[in-house]
Amino acid sequence: MTDSRNATPTTPPEPDSVCVPGPWRHRLISTNGIHLHVADVLPDNWEHNHPPSELPPLVLLLHGYGEHWWTWHHQLQPIAAAGFHAVAVDLRGYGNSDKPPRGYDLVTAANDMAGLVRATGHRTVIVVGHGLGGAVGWTMARMFRKGVTKLIVVGSPHPLVQRVDLLKKVFTSNRAVGPFFSAQVPRFPEWRIQQPGWIEDYLGHRANDGWTKTTDGKEAVQVFGDALRITNVGYCANEYLRWLGRSRFRADGFRYSQKMKRRLTLPVIAFRGEHDPVVSLDALKDSTRFTESLQVVTVPHCGFFPQLEAPQLFSSLLVHYLGEPRLAAVPPR
Repeated sequence: MTDSRNATPTTPPEPDSVCVPGPWRHRLISTNGIHLHVADVLPDNWEHNHPPSELPPLVLLLHGYGEHWWTWHHQLQPIAAAGFHAVAVDLRGYGNSDKPPRGYDLVTAANDMAGLVRATGHRTVIVVGHGLGGAVGWTMARMFRKGVTKLIVVGSPHPLVQRVDLLKKVFTSNRAVGPFFSAQVPRFPEWRIQQPGWIEDYLGHRANDGWTKTTDGKEAVQVFGDALRITNVGYCANEYLRWLGRSRFRADGFRYSQKMKRRLTLPVIAFRGEHDPVVSLDALKDSTRFTESLQVVTVPHCGFFPQLEAPQLFSSLLVHYLGEPRLAAVPPR
C-alpha cells in the first residue's frame, strides 16, 4: 500500500474545488479591488419573510493560517439558526479568493473584510476569527470600530501580545511556532506547505492528541491539504507570516503598532482550547491591556482548533456568546 504522506502530488486543484456542496451558498464578492469567496447561510425562510432591504445581523468568520472557509463549516448552520447571517470567507490568497502578489498585511486584510461587510449590504458586523483570522479581527475592531459590534477570537491574543509570546516560545523549542519562523526564509516554506504530510504534521502538533487519526481529523487533513496545493496559495499564506515577522522593523509595522496600542471599547470574547500548545492562557489574559472588556473562555478536551475538534460544544458556546440577534446591530459607543 502506498503511503499517502510520501505520494507525489498530482496536478494542482482548481481554486473552486474548495466550493464543496452543503447547506450553504458559495459566492464571489468584489471588494477592495479583488474578489473574495464566501460561503454563507441565512436563517430559515428569511428571504421569503423579509424584504430584500432587510438582512439579519452579520457574523463574519475568518480562518487561520493553512486553512480556508471550511474550518467553520460546522458553525455556519447553528449561527444561522440563531438568527444571524453567517458568512465564512476565504482570506485574500486562500481557496477560491483572488491571489494578487501583494496585500498580505493585517491592515489590507482588515480593509478587505470591511469592504466585504459593506458589499454584502451590512453596516455592522460581529467578527469571529481563528489564529491569523483573529489577528485580522483585532485589526478590524481597532480600525473600523464603528462597524464592529463584538469581537470573538479563537486561539488569537492581541497582535502586539502575540509578538512577544512567539519570541518566548522560541526559547522553549515549541514546535508550534515553526511555520512562523520558517516562513521568513524565501521559497522553502512555499514548497514545504504543499508537500504530502505537511498539513497532517501541522494539525497534529496543534490539535489534541490523536485527533488527526479520527474520522473528522482525517477529513480536515484531506480538505486543507488539497486546498493548499492550489496554485499560489503556498506563497500567499506565507506572505502573511512574513509581514507579521518583518514589519516590526519597518515603518509600516511601527505605524500599525501605534494604532493598535489604543484600547478597544467593544466586548471581546477569547476562546482557547484546554490543551492548546500555541496560545497560552497568560497571552490571552495579557490582551486585557488593549481592551476594556475581555472574557476568556476555555473549551475542554481540544487544542488549537476547537471549531473542528469539538464542533458541537464549540458551536453552542459560540452561539451563546454571540448574544441576541436584535442587539447585535447596535454600534459600540
